[in-house]
Amino acid sequence: MLAPAPDRSCFIKNRLQLTRKVQYGAIILFSADPMPRNGDQYYPYRQNSDFFYLTGIGQKNSILLLVPHASDKTFREILFIDKSDPKNEAWIGKGLSPSEAADISGIETIRFTEEFDLILRQVSAITETFWFNIPVHPKFKADFPLKDEREMKRIREMFPLHKYERVSRYLEEMRIRKEEWEIALIRRASEITVAGMKRIARKCRPGISEKILEAEFVYECTANNAQQAYAPIIASGINACTLHYSKNSGICQAGSLLLVDAGAEYGNYASDCTRTFPVDGRFTRRQKEIYLSVVSIFGESMARLVPGKSIEQIEQEIRPFIEEEHLKLGLYRKNDLAVQNPADPLFRKYTVHGISHFLGLDVHDPGDKTIILEPGMVLTCEPGIYIPEENIGIRIENTLLITQNGNQVLTKSLPVAPDEIESLISTKE
Repeated sequence: MLAPAPDRSCFIKNRLQLTRKVQYGAIILFSADPMPRNGDQYYPYRQNSDFFYLTGIGQKNSILLLVPHASDKTFREILFIDKSDPKNEAWIGKGLSPSEAADISGIETIRFTEEFDLILRQVSAITETFWFNIPVHPKFKADFPLKDEREMKRIREMFPLHKYERVSRYLEEMRIRKEEWEIALIRRASEITVAGMKRIARKCRPGISEKILEAEFVYECTANNAQQAYAPIIASGINACTLHYSKNSGICQAGSLLLVDAGAEYGNYASDCTRTFPVDGRFTRRQKEIYLSVVSIFGESMARLVPGKSIEQIEQEIRPFIEEEHLKLGLYRKNDLAVQNPADPLFRKYTVHGISHFLGLDVHDPGDKTIILEPGMVLTCEPGIYIPEENIGIRIENTLLITQNGNQVLTKSLPVAPDEIESLISTKE
């Protein structure tokens, strides 16, 4: 089932909401950098998520300028795009025309990127503040300054007496609750994700390479006009104990487990899903014991991901259940809990990560764990247990929509119960 593409009214609404929050100054956003690969080659282009959210434009070298208080209405919303270059287009194809850009974005005033500095000088005369999109990621920092940071530095040198503010905090607030059109795209991404996971399960067998199984997922995405939301994790045996394993270079061995963490991106919106499969179709007794512990934690966590609670609160509530399952598995003793270091609790040795994160235009969408959950938020549920000494890593993950009465699982059609997982593996193509 195809999800309808968002029309320009979606982006008009997003810009209007932003300018109601930022009631003075000029807001400036830049499209994402093209990322060099090597030589004269670039990686496939992916638009900056905030830029897409406000414009719907997927083209590089674009700029959005919003001056909501400008008396001249043509200055209130301006989209800058590259001017047509026939020589360049002979190599890479045509870019957007001004009328096409206006139709997609709903922005009436379309100018060329080369005019930006001139128009910004005019805008500088009617405002004292420039707002830039400089997100702060607590766990991530790029090795080099990205486009918005570089341009802010350049513009600060042009206008040193102006004030400079971060607009990203308002965009984070807006993006955390999804509109119906966004949810429809995430649903479609989730359908493709589930289909790709099922392809992997049916192909899984001893002796097959992780890379071949990755290709099955990539095929399903490509055949459905989707991309991968992130590098798929196809991790067999001990590889599953590396949380963000991405080499996918191992060979699946009989008697081992295969952890698959993958998500499709459809219309720029991501899904995120993980399942753990027995390579030869049946869990061993110990594997099933550990798997059922993860299922138990998964169920307890899912039941708590509801309106009125925060992820932080839920993780605190779920900790005793995690410790109880660890004790059942013999990972440590009750006496050990009594003398553990509170700053380095025992359960973190085997359950390394949290149980949830927000999801949307990015697989790790903006959103702090202290935020109270509300209907319209989309997030994951993803507990895991990792025991390197036994070459076992098990994670189960679903994509969830928070609803008025609880949550709705968007990846529900992919089974979790161990007997259903075994049945799925045994259904060969």
